[in-house]
Order: sequence, then structure tokens, then C-alpha cells
Amino acid sequence: MKYKGLLAQLLALFVVTTCLTIRVSAADNPQQIEGKIQRNVYTAKNNLFSIAIPHREGSYEYAYMKVKEEFHGEQGAYVSFGPAAFNQSIYRVGLYRIENDDNFDHVSQQLVDNFRSQLENIYQTALSTETPLGKDSINGREARHGIFVQKIPVGITISNGKMETLESVHRHEVYVIDFITFKALIWVQLPDNKQSDKSMNIVASLSPGISPRAFAESLTIH
Repeated sequence: MKYKGLLAQLLALFVVTTCLTIRVSAADNPQQIEGKIQRNVYTAKNNLFSIAIPHREGSYEYAYMKVKEEFHGEQGAYVSFGPAAFNQSIYRVGLYRIENDDNFDHVSQQLVDNFRSQLENIYQTALSTETPLGKDSINGREARHGIFVQKIPVGITISNGKMETLESVHRHEVYVIDFITFKALIWVQLPDNKQSDKSMNIVASLSPGISPRAFAESLTIH
């Protein structure tokens, strides 16, 4: 791929920044967000793109929802929403400027593989493939869609008198959308409804946000 080196560097930067300390809460300091949120829609600075926020304004989840922004000039942008109050989901959108000199399947797989690798390194657990990338369409645009599952250690539990690692099962629903000049990577990380520990099912069901597909369909590049 012509821009493989640049793509890998951008992906690494985008993913790492999501796992560092978040600098602003949407409700506490909205003026510190470089973009803006109005009527449950986030618009990036310079009106680059807009996308629905996962939790409605005025809700308890919205009040504690973290927002992380990264802008990289003409090469792309990245924004993540979450985790929120009780709901531990993270809704991510990355835009990457990639010329149409490669097969879209190849580009999509490269984007997903690089992002997946970064997440596995950060959480130190592997993502298993539930549904491999397949053809899809978002608002009439060519897209790819896949689903991955990951178990993330969150604490210790006692089972039959023995200490065991308590794991939260996360479902990663992924879309890659072809906007010609830009390729958009939508990566929604949700606590799965089927947890390996029953006590985690309550956490997984608390205050769900919008669906991953609705999030992907709300993306508009201006």
C-alpha cells in the first residue's frame, strides 16, 4: 500500500491516545472540546465531519461521557466517546486519507488489522473473530463489517474458595466505509450481553448507547 507506513503511524497514535487520561468531560467543560455537540450530534472542528453521540444530551451517561479528539491536518482525524458513567462502551471514529490506488478489501483489512493489533497490545488480551470482515453498505456507500470478541481482566473474584481473574467480555463491532478520499473506521466496543461471569451481566446491560450501525450511519463528511 502506498501509504502503509503513514497509515500505521496514524493508527498507532489514534489508538494510544484513547487509552491515556481523557482531558475533558462533555458535560463539565464543553468549551474545551475542539469540536461542538449540539442536538446530540458532534461536529469536528473546521466542520470536517459530524456524527451522532452515543448517549443523549441531558442524560446521566452523557454527563460523564469522555470525549477524546485528535486532528492530523489533511491526513485524518479521530474522535472517541466513552466510557461514560455506568456504561463502559467506547464509540470510536477514525478518518484516514488514502488514495484509491488499492483494493478496498485490502485497505479495509489493513485498517482493521492495525487497529486490532494496537488494542491487543494495550489490553494485553487477544481479540477473537466472531464475524470476519464482509461486504456491507452504509448509506449507499461501499463498506465492510466485522465483529470481534475480547476478554478484558477487570478484577478478582472468589469461586469455590479460590481466587480467579474476573473478566469482562467486550464485543467489538467494526465498520470500514469508503468516502473515496477518506476511509472511515468505525470501532464500537461494548460490554457483551453474554458475560463469562454472571455478576458482570448487570454491568453490561446498564444504560446502553445507540447501536453500532446507527452510529456508523450517522457519520457525515462535509
